[in-house]
Amino acid sequence: MESMQTLYSTSNLAQADLLMTVLRNHGIDCVLDNQYGWYGIGMPTSVTPLVITVRAVDHGRASGVLRDALEGRLKGLEIPAEMLSTIRCGCGKDLEIPVELEDSGFECPWCGRATGPRPPA
Repeated sequence: MESMQTLYSTSNLAQADLLMTVLRNHGIDCVLDNQYGWYGIGMPTSVTPLVITVRAVDHGRASGVLRDALEGRLKGLEIPAEMLSTIRCGCGKDLEIPVELEDSGFECPWCGRATGPRPPA
C-alpha cells in the first residue's frame, strides 16, 4: 500500500470537492478522508474536518497546485468579479468567496479559522 499524506483539511464539503477536482484535473490522485465522520454532529466542523490526502510521492506537486488554486492562479478557475464577495479574515487575509456562499460558514485556507454566516443587513 502506498504511503498517503494529508494535503488539506476543511469543514466545507463543496470546497473539498472543488479542490479534489482541480487536483484530479492535474493528474493527481486524491482521497477525501472523514467524509462521513461528521454525521453524528450534522455537519463538518473543525473537530471533524474533511481531509484531502494524496500519495506521498505527489505531495509536493499537489501542494503547488492547491496553493495556485487557492490563490486564484490557475487558468479556468476565474470567477467574474461581480460573482465574488470579499471578506477579511481575522488573520488579515482578504477572502474572495462566491456571492452565493456569503450566508454559509467557511474556513480560511490560510489560517484555518472558521467563519460564520454574515449577519443580515
